[in-house]
Amino acid sequence: MTSKTVTLVALLTTTAWQFQAIAQSSASDSTGMGLEATAPVGVSDEEIIVTARRTAENLQDIPVAVTAFGEAALQKRSIDTLDQVAKYTPNIRFDGAAALSGGNYNATVFIRGVGQNDFAIFSDPGVGIYVDDVYYARSIGDILDAVDLSSVQVLRGPQGTLFGKNTIGGGMLISTANPDLDDVSGRIEGTTGRFNRIDVKGAINVPLIQDKLAIRLSAATINRDGYVTRLIDGTDQGDRNADMIRAKLRFQPNDAVTIDIGGDYTRARARAFCPQ
Repeated sequence: MTSKTVTLVALLTTTAWQFQAIAQSSASDSTGMGLEATAPVGVSDEEIIVTARRTAENLQDIPVAVTAFGEAALQKRSIDTLDQVAKYTPNIRFDGAAALSGGNYNATVFIRGVGQNDFAIFSDPGVGIYVDDVYYARSIGDILDAVDLSSVQVLRGPQGTLFGKNTIGGGMLISTANPDLDDVSGRIEGTTGRFNRIDVKGAINVPLIQDKLAIRLSAATINRDGYVTRLIDGTDQGDRNADMIRAKLRFQPNDAVTIDIGGDYTRARARAFCPQ
């Protein structure tokens, strides 16, 4: 099965403070539930800042059940795909392949028992998934590879007041890393394993105009042979073959205005193993 996803988003923010989703000290991460990230300006290291109500707030001050992970917490738990967040989050069932879908990238998400089994194009999900505030309206392609993410927030319970009709079970807010206006940086990582697994992920950040304009590029290729052979025809199932690229541009002409433009492309080809 082959699926393609293309996303383009442009955001204009007119505010003096730019909070990037979440923060927590490494000491408080010892609970296994939190984040490891640098606290934004004006927030102490003892606070966890989330955007569950579309504004930056202390997690302990909001009436929403939230489990949040920062970049370091995702890496420490070796989370490679979005569905693996369910291993560390209560009250959620996140299957990496919808029944009879034939693909590894069709999500089946239930939070507190509320969700949607049907992956068909005309079916609305019961749990909303947002990437950089862009809503993914269908479950096809929602098993995102965790490439250059800054945070993941899981909101449990109905979120229709702020996030719309398709969040009766809850919502997942995914934030990708934003460009840094000051420093040139980059990273690359590789993983290999059984069944000819070869994963390569990388990112590079380049300021174009110091303190005003920067671009960040992320890319990955994910490959693995199937681990189950279907006896009727000898077809391998459970394989993965995905390529993705993301570009984000940040323009900050002054302290009161920030313009973010981002786009990404993903191509995934796989045969899911669906024992049910």
